[in-house]
Amino acid sequence: MRHELWRAVFFTAAAACLSVVSQCRAETSLIVHGVSKHSGATKYNENHAGLGVRHQASPNWGYQVGTYRNSYNKQTTYAAVNYTPLHYGSLSLGAFAGVGTGYKQPVMAGLLAVYDFGKVAASVRAVPGIAGLDSVVALEIGIKF
Repeated sequence: MRHELWRAVFFTAAAACLSVVSQCRAETSLIVHGVSKHSGATKYNENHAGLGVRHQASPNWGYQVGTYRNSYNKQTTYAAVNYTPLHYGSLSLGAFAGVGTGYKQPVMAGLLAVYDFGKVAASVRAVPGIAGLDSVVALEIGIKF
């Protein structure tokens, strides 16, 4: 039953994100998931092949859905909200939160930095090590269309 609840939450969030994306393509990006670096001695998958779609609804708020191969070498499908209220030229800083499959806990959250190069943006996500888990820093590239 718990799995069914998370599935319903995920697909509801994904539908909401896709609804927003379909309304305004000017702020929409194809996300290419890249690489990560973990703390600790555990061997993780650090190549995260996958794709997503991000819609930047305002300078501070963005929504993202996608799929990638996660650090445990399992497929993850996710929906997330990005909040970047701090802006320094082309650099935006903030946090993200969302839900995803393929992990022991479906909740994802951490810090976010996005550097906008114009048609391309590089995003760095940092998740601190908590509850016995290693910290991770991940890179993704967004291509606006």
